[in-house]
Amino acid sequence: MKHSKSKKSGFTLVELIVVLTILAILAALLIPALTGYIEKAKKDKVIAETRMLHEAVQTVTSELYAGSTQWKASSGAITLASFSGNPAPYSK
Repeated sequence: MKHSKSKKSGFTLVELIVVLTILAILAALLIPALTGYIEKAKKDKVIAETRMLHEAVQTVTSELYAGSTQWKASSGAITLASFSGNPAPYSK
């Protein structure tokens, strides 16, 4: 009588545990790095939006008060001081 040995295809339990362990180690290394990248991207976005707002305020102010050193307030006129320098030293 002939006994035929059939090979079963698949993975052993040890192989599955090894693969899952490797994936867990990779995830443990990558998640903190990605979290730091996301936080940096959020900060960069806020800085970019702040720069745009600063430029918009400067544009509107220069258009409204072009050539004028007086700003008319409800209580009277306020002399605008001349400004020289960088109003936003954080913008690089």
